[in-house]
Parts: sequence; structure tokens; C-alpha cells
Amino acid sequence: MTPTSEPPALESTGRRAQKAPGWLWIAILGAVGFAAGFFGPMVFVPEANQGPMVGIFITGPGGALLGLILFVLMKFLPVPARVQWGLLTVLCVAGSATILLVVQPEPARLGDLVEFEITSTRTPAQSADEVVTRWRKRFAEVTWTAPREGWEPEMRRTLGQDQGMILDTILVRRRQIMEHRKPWNRGRLAAAEWKTVEGPYSVYLPAAYLASIRVGAKVQLFIPNDTRGGIKAPDAWPPHEFHRIIGLSVCTPVPAAYQEFQ
Repeated sequence: MTPTSEPPALESTGRRAQKAPGWLWIAILGAVGFAAGFFGPMVFVPEANQGPMVGIFITGPGGALLGLILFVLMKFLPVPARVQWGLLTVLCVAGSATILLVVQPEPARLGDLVEFEITSTRTPAQSADEVVTRWRKRFAEVTWTAPREGWEPEMRRTLGQDQGMILDTILVRRRQIMEHRKPWNRGRLAAAEWKTVEGPYSVYLPAAYLASIRVGAKVQLFIPNDTRGGIKAPDAWPPHEFHRIIGLSVCTPVPAAYQEFQ
């Protein structure tokens, strides 16, 4: 009787199982480290344009270095090929999971709750000289560009037409409002502890919110400062937008979603 030979596929699989990873320690661990560090931030923190650098400069080279160390060790240790492949698999899974956990985004800052006592109020028109002087000082500090023509009359006109109010206050305390962004707690709001920061503090309040404001009152307002979309540079120098011109934090009443933190 002629002995039955092994199918080619099984024979090939058996040969591979008997062969140690060898240089694949370096190639596989380096590739896994690079992929997790490069694509992880792109998925979880898309607004961070430097996120993929983690894979290029840290986890990719780190994985390759770990692979080199293990490759050298396996040359001198009597570890069976099957065990080496199992260890390599475990390291790939554990390493990629660890990297993906590390690159998870920190909570995004949405803004600050502020509590202060109003000492006086003034219109943007009344502060036009102060604002223009502040911009002239900024121009003197900048050497790489010059202000656009006609900026001063346009700025004074913008300030004169605005119906909001500048509030001069004594700041009592403030706390930061944040939104979690990890997959398991995305969208959940949280607040830092109140910080006592007494001192003079001026803010701008749009006209729509002035009804409940009076000198001597102690109030809580919200200063939006959403970091999720990054910082957009102005299109002109100096800018046209009022909130950039005034140079003060723009306040609103505390949104309903944040009132639990008051």
C-alpha cells in the first residue's frame, strides 16, 4: 500500500510553524507600532495635525527596537518557534491596544464659568481710544508685517456701532467646563474645581444679554473657549471681527447644559 502523503497546504503550514520569526520580530513589531501610533490619533483626535507623528517618531521606532532586542535574545535562548510566534502575537495585540489607549484624547475645554462683582460698565465706543492704543503697541512689537491701510477709522467705526457693554469687575472665582472625548465617555460633561482668583477683570457682554446686568451685582457668566476646532488665525491684520478687536473675553449667560455646575 502506498502511504498517503500530506496535502501541500498542510505541509507548507507545518514548515512555517517550525520556522522562528527571525527578522520578522523587527518588521512586525515596528509595523504594528507605526500603524497604531500613526492612524490612532487620526481616528481619535483628528483636529491634532501632529498626532500621526507619534507613530513616525515614537511607537514605530520603539516597536522596531523592541523587535531587535527580542530577535537577539531569541538567538541565544532555546525558545521553540511556536512559542516565539505566540509571544509575537501577544506583543502585537497588547502593544497596539496600549498605544491606542495612550493616544485617546484628553477632555476638550468648552469654556469657563466665572463669578464676579460688577464695579462699572462702559460702551465699546467709550473704550475706543484704549483699544486703538493697545493695537498700536502690538504693531510696534511686530516686525514681520505692517497693519493694513485704513485700520484705525474702521476699528473706531466698528467699536462705535456695537451696542454691547464692557463690564469692569472684581473676579471672585472661575471653573473650567470640559467635555470627555474617549469612546466610552464621549459627550459627558465635567467641571474642574472652583479656583479663587480675586482681582480686577474686564469682559465684554453682547447687547442681547444686558437686561439683567447692574453695577454692584455679583453674577455668574460663561466665557466660551471651545478647543475642539483648533485656533483659527485672523484673515487680516488687524482683524475685522469685533471679538478680535476688543481684546476681551466675550461672555454669555450660563447655558442650560452647564447650570448644574454653578
